[in-house]
Amino acid sequence: MKIRIADFKGEIPRFHPRILPQNFATSARNTRLDDGTIAPVRQSGLAHTLASDADTIFLHKGTWQSFSGDVDVVPGPVADDRLYLTGSGAPKMRVSGTDYNLALPAPSAAPNTSLSGTIDEEVAQFVTYAYTFVTSFDEESAPSPVSSAFLWSAGQVVTVSGFSAPVSGRSVDRIRLYRSITSGIGITDLYFVAEFPIGTSSYAHDVEADPLQEVLPSADYDPPPSTMSGLISMPNGMMAAFDGKEVLFSEPFRPHAWPEKYRLTVDADVVALASFASTLVILTTASPYIATGTHPSSMVMERMERDLPCLSKRGVVDFGYSAAYPSNEGLVIISGNAAQTVSQNLFTAEQWREINPSSFRAARYDNRYFFAYSPLEGGQELGIMDLTGTQLFYIQSDDDPEALHFDPVSGGLYFVEGGRFIYEWDAPSQPLRAQIWRSRRFQLVSPVSYAGILVETDPAIGTMPAGATPCTTRIYADGSLVHTTTKINEPARLPGGFRSKAWEIEIEGYVPVTGISMAQSYDDLSVA
Repeated sequence: MKIRIADFKGEIPRFHPRILPQNFATSARNTRLDDGTIAPVRQSGLAHTLASDADTIFLHKGTWQSFSGDVDVVPGPVADDRLYLTGSGAPKMRVSGTDYNLALPAPSAAPNTSLSGTIDEEVAQFVTYAYTFVTSFDEESAPSPVSSAFLWSAGQVVTVSGFSAPVSGRSVDRIRLYRSITSGIGITDLYFVAEFPIGTSSYAHDVEADPLQEVLPSADYDPPPSTMSGLISMPNGMMAAFDGKEVLFSEPFRPHAWPEKYRLTVDADVVALASFASTLVILTTASPYIATGTHPSSMVMERMERDLPCLSKRGVVDFGYSAAYPSNEGLVIISGNAAQTVSQNLFTAEQWREINPSSFRAARYDNRYFFAYSPLEGGQELGIMDLTGTQLFYIQSDDDPEALHFDPVSGGLYFVEGGRFIYEWDAPSQPLRAQIWRSRRFQLVSPVSYAGILVETDPAIGTMPAGATPCTTRIYADGSLVHTTTKINEPARLPGGFRSKAWEIEIEGYVPVTGISMAQSYDDLSVA
């Protein structure tokens, strides 16, 4: 029987070595396996050293942001110099390295008003005034309580005063004044009057000089709750987060405003959120939900009829077209309105339990699910699940990250190791890393002897370490190493004098391997 292996794939841990498909591995480490060859990845390269240990990292406009604990970091939809944060105390906005509380409290006191001029009681109407705070970032608060209603007619000047002081540290620099108008059908709205600097003690409003303009836009700009977390961005300028069992949405393009009227409630505590297209995935301690819509006011929510709890918030990965997360049954992918446990053909239930899915910290890279985890037996590992084919496979890495971050701008995957050292995985500037790929166990009906082996390779894509051997091949018979060769692209003779039923082949090195052939007759081997 001639053994021929090509179109190489990774591990399927749940399969016994002798029943693996022909081109799958019992061990695949530090290898790409993205084009059918066994090709090595490069070593990880030090990208940055932090001043202190970090659990969360984020690369923003070329500058590393780092945080202690599980922090959600989201670029804002308004200006590219802003980041929005949850998970580190109250929600915050970070601008040029300075953090501001995201909540912008409304003025606490109603304004005072006084009239001058003669009133025309035949046409007089009841009016009120209110005001808002405005920051240097053009954020506007909800309005103050309205003033006491009073009769007013054209020609009278209203002096408004008694403005409360804004909360400190929120960069409030302006006040916007509004006055009410009641329509013929009895609907009262506040309309913009004027804007003036904070610290102004009073404002004299003459309607003829300052006619009323647009309707107050921030009437229901409720501030986010201090316990809000899980922040993500969505299309159309929306942001979403959660607080207990409530799912919250920001006013589009107004990340500081989280109207209570937009809130949705689910049956179990929310663990994490993800979004793709116009769909929000809501992952809970029980069943997942999906909510769809293009505006917070039109979101329609549906519960999926399966208990697939999310075991790790940091294990959730948004692939742009779907969301993946670890559950008790395995890795779940939600796309459209369907949830599928995709890793059941990859790991047994016991194997899944042993890799401790509640410890996952994950990121996407090259359309694969990269996850750092802490096995129950101890230690720290990095695993890679390839989700692109009909059969998932698994690859191991020598790195042991403590946090992962995929940067869509550079296309790089970064991780923290040693608390404060940020590395780039498979860094272009680094030499190649030794890969290992070990075949399935080829179990034969009767013992045979193989005469030779041919390992076909391409030139190395990258720099090999000085003095490195391009490729080392090891042949195992009945579990024992029987031969080692470094020959490539030419047949290598195997020792005779024995027969075996079980054969395995292991590749270690730095060059892409395109095919492996092992034959009972040396003459049956030739370079393709």
